Amino acid sequence: MLVNHFATIADGIGGTGAQLLSMDDFDSHPSIQRIRQERKDFTSISDVTSVTQGQVKTVLESLDTNKATGCDGIPTKIMKIGAEELSQPLANLFNSCIRKRAWPRDWKRGDWTPIYKKDDKCSKENYRPITVLPRVDKVFEQRICMQVSTAFQGYIYEQSSAYRKANSCETTLINLVEEWKRARDNRLAVAILSTDMSKAFDSLHSPLLLSKLKAYGFQEGTIQLLNTNLCDRKY
Repeated sequence: MLVNHFATIADGIGGTGAQLLSMDDFDSHPSIQRIRQERKDFTSISDVTSVTQGQVKTVLESLDTNKATGCDGIPTKIMKIGAEELSQPLANLFNSCIRKRAWPRDWKRGDWTPIYKKDDKCSKENYRPITVLPRVDKVFEQRICMQVSTAFQGYIYEQSSAYRKANSCETTLINLVEEWKRARDNRLAVAILSTDMSKAFDSLHSPLLLSKLKAYGFQEGTIQLLNTNLCDRKY
């Protein structure tokens, strides 16, 4: 029952836009046009580059051994203990993927684990899925994420706390409270509008995401690599 629910949880989100499956379909999308307008100077962002043994070793040594084992059956603890021995072979494997602009199919196979959220435990709507992927995939994702996020930092709104180092819900609350205090000190009214985006991650449409990254200047090699990561996933 939960498998069928998780497989259809995003059905109907996005309207007709969700039926567009190619990046070319979004070439004239308003958000893409706006990005291009704002980036008239258009500076290309360097492609994802090769990783080093030291970088892979650092990620392996920082793995959380409490995380669940993926479908490959390789425990996180084993990878952490063998960081010294595994770092070079994995670096070679990762660099081969980067050169070929291809994400291994077996790394995209995940197992769903239902996590209870709130209210009635007998209602399927009160559970959300957590996808457990192979640890090797998570190590590779982390290295690619570091490169992409570093290149993208200059384009993130300066008042945003999401996806920025040294920023969190805590820093957001601190900043908001201080602004409210200053406003009250100046005898100004304070109004708060709070919203929550339901199923935000479930509604992620990869062709639109990749089109936006391309509009921001990410090169074709990086787009191809990320595209192979996002498509043809198995659960």
